Amino acid sequence: PQLHAKRPDVVLMVGGNAMAHLYLDPDARARRWWPEHTARWEELHDGLLARDSVDLVAVGTSASSARVSHQVRGSAEIRRTERTDGTRWSYDAAQGDPLLLGGSFRDLDDRAAWDACAASPYPDAVVQLGVLCASSRAGDLVLSAAEGWDLRSRFEPVAHVSTHGALLEAQMMVPLLLDMPVAHSPQRTADVMPSALRALGLPLPAGLDGRSFL
Repeated sequence: PQLHAKRPDVVLMVGGNAMAHLYLDPDARARRWWPEHTARWEELHDGLLARDSVDLVAVGTSASSARVSHQVRGSAEIRRTERTDGTRWSYDAAQGDPLLLGGSFRDLDDRAAWDACAASPYPDAVVQLGVLCASSRAGDLVLSAAEGWDLRSRFEPVAHVSTHGALLEAQMMVPLLLDMPVAHSPQRTADVMPSALRALGLPLPAGLDGRSFL
């Protein structure tokens, strides 16, 4: 993106209008994990977390772990472990339960991790944050807006009456109408393509993220 400031300390990118990525020390041009940023940027992290507009703040602490925090409910660690039988997810709520999952869990596959989050205000948040914060394209700080807040309204040419992009249930859940029985409940929008291919009797390409719910 074009930057309208010389040698900025922070670059802000808003996704949708309810999630924001902050890239710290952008001149470095290399991804660094949160422990390398804490000395300079922990105060910014805490200041953003204290704002009414911010619900969750997440940071990547390593290539396989992330920390998610809430101003009142504390912080928890999300960890991804790659095994021969697939990816496993853990949520350590020893220092708090920001996602309101009711406590810690360990070594759940994608489907079980979805089930663990399904009844919370943040469906699928463990997998979503675990994948997002590990991405080379993710910000060093990832903000999910509180309900009713627009993180880019200052720059919008017309008034917004809704928001999207946050990890909140109303912005994560997608209604789906089906005219055939399903083998299990749809979990992710990535499941739609393999399900449609199966309904059409077409082969499923290798490497799809989703899985058929038919």
